[in-house]
Amino acid sequence: MRSAMHKAGCGRAVVLKAGPRVTLHSRFVTTLASVAVVTAAVSACTTTTAGHGSARSKGTDLVTSISPRPPSSADIPASELPDPCTLLRPDEAKALAGTAVRAPVRAPIPGPTLCQYNGLASATSVLIQVRVGRVAKETFYIDRNAHPDEFRALPAVGDEAWEYGAAGVIWVRRGRLWARIGTILADEAFASLRPRLERAAAIMASRM
Repeated sequence: MRSAMHKAGCGRAVVLKAGPRVTLHSRFVTTLASVAVVTAAVSACTTTTAGHGSARSKGTDLVTSISPRPPSSADIPASELPDPCTLLRPDEAKALAGTAVRAPVRAPIPGPTLCQYNGLASATSVLIQVRVGRVAKETFYIDRNAHPDEFRALPAVGDEAWEYGAAGVIWVRRGRLWARIGTILADEAFASLRPRLERAAAIMASRM
């Protein structure tokens, strides 16, 4: 059992519990839990947190803390963020999924900072999420600190890009802007998905 603790800028700490490492789907769901907690913290607080650090707690839990950093150097205001649905368009989401997808859904937090594509047949068998801004950045630090050996740098994609294959997620940074693309394809192994996901990340980076 693993956990990650996110310390929000307003002083609250939240512990995320994840089950055993089993499938790409379960690991992506764990990553979505991190996104949900960080999103709640961002929505509730006016201060900014960034940076990263980690330490072992007693037992088997891995505790990850996010240390504060001045907002002037860390984050782009939500009003200045690009629409995430313009970073990966419907035809490109279809190419990534290998099947037809529904029209994208935008989620303002405030924003929009999230663009989601679902499959036509089932919302759970095909899921593609593109997120921009602070939440994308902070989930990168949380997940990389919790699973450092499972991250792989992608060369020549943005200013930096990192792939977390166990969850089917790639983060891209260009300047101060962070974007995150995550994918669930229930019937496909990551090894076959990887080339398409990396192409999608490169497309996103070119538009950031």
